[in-house]
Amino acid sequence: MEIISPEFGADIRRYSPIRIDKVALAGNGSRRFDLSFFHAAYPEGVQDKVYSIQTIQRSDHFLIGQVVGTQRLVFFLALSDTWLNQHFDDHSLNYLRGLQKTSGPDPQDRYIACLLGGAIGDALGASVEFMSRDEIIDRFGPSGIRDYAEAYGGKGKITDDTQMTLFTAEGLLRGQMRGVSKGVTDFGHTVANAYLRWLATQGYDSGAVKTDRDGWLFQQRRLHNQRAPGMTCLSALRDYSGLPGIAGNDSKGCGGVMRVAPVGLFWWSFKRNVDVQRVFKEGCLCAGLTHGHPSGYLSGGALSVMIFELLNGQTLREALDTAKAILAAHLGHEETLTALDKAIELSQSDIPHDIAIRELGEGWVAEEALAISVYCALVSETFEQGIVLAVNHDGDSDSTGTITGSILGVMLGTGAIPQRWLEPLELREVIEAVASDLWTCQKWQTFMDDDRLWDRYPGH
Repeated sequence: MEIISPEFGADIRRYSPIRIDKVALAGNGSRRFDLSFFHAAYPEGVQDKVYSIQTIQRSDHFLIGQVVGTQRLVFFLALSDTWLNQHFDDHSLNYLRGLQKTSGPDPQDRYIACLLGGAIGDALGASVEFMSRDEIIDRFGPSGIRDYAEAYGGKGKITDDTQMTLFTAEGLLRGQMRGVSKGVTDFGHTVANAYLRWLATQGYDSGAVKTDRDGWLFQQRRLHNQRAPGMTCLSALRDYSGLPGIAGNDSKGCGGVMRVAPVGLFWWSFKRNVDVQRVFKEGCLCAGLTHGHPSGYLSGGALSVMIFELLNGQTLREALDTAKAILAAHLGHEETLTALDKAIELSQSDIPHDIAIRELGEGWVAEEALAISVYCALVSETFEQGIVLAVNHDGDSDSTGTITGSILGVMLGTGAIPQRWLEPLELREVIEAVASDLWTCQKWQTFMDDDRLWDRYPGH
């Protein structure tokens, strides 16, 4: 943090290496936040410092603001080692680097936060999915919906978005189990078969393929509920031929992209043996099993890459750049790429959030849902702000909440998620278990002592 103020003199700048302990919004819809920090430039550090800061300008790499009630401007930026060595003594640098080594959530926590975050966005948006923004404001007040409301017989209930996300994960995990136990696997088949098990939980069967109704996830009776499942998903799976590939329809609904976050998580567990191009391909396939329009499945590839690269340590803007570069090489990419570019452009503007989201669309189709979610993740200062933005709009609130929650969860970890949203969340323990399995499956071996893993994810 750099502090610039007339009180220091015209030619004096103060540079401060700090660890930010907490950032809290000072008010709904405000660009003001309270910053709690630890100051490492002093011999013993200075703890429990709090500034209230009004944001003037921000990007992924810097933030400029004013300390409220003073003439002090603050400039936060990511600093290179060369810059740090020029401005700080060894004592301060050792403090700072020691803090950096222990900061941030561990990978398994980020896996859990990704799936929990998606489920929370889903549950918050569930009760307003088919409402306009004006109707949401009329019912919940000027701030919109900020806490779970009654939906599907309770509060904190998930929808088909989280159901299908869990079955995406199950398909990947059963593919991994088949690989380590039989030496060969096809993730297209195992994910498609997982979706057929989801179809069975909705009371339907595929006409051409017999569905294996085994495994731990299918046994979770709370998943056997219809929560406004997408008609495209139902029809495509009922017509599934048994050969995984891009569906024969021309749908670009958001039902493909909203469920693919586990693809980025799963393949990052094996990052030493997989490149980002494969992650994109697998994300496209998982979405394309039900949605045949390029925008319907390419959006799934883009989101999978973003999740993968965020785990790699990239910023959201950097992850977007990687996803966009791969996306641009595929036929039919134009709608999705244009939507993402517009989301980035609007995130850097002063247009009010609700108007910016309206310009991006309503989220019923894949490229709009992804763009709205990316915008909300880019402009939000906290997990809560991003989710609230993502569900209070005209459109598919639960799907944009799901995608935004997945992105922010993998960025921020479970510590950023409000407890009031976690505690009542339906199937929380199942979601956490599946997320942990996505992380630990890298350690599965051909001969495992624990047969319970096979019972959990049979690798037929």
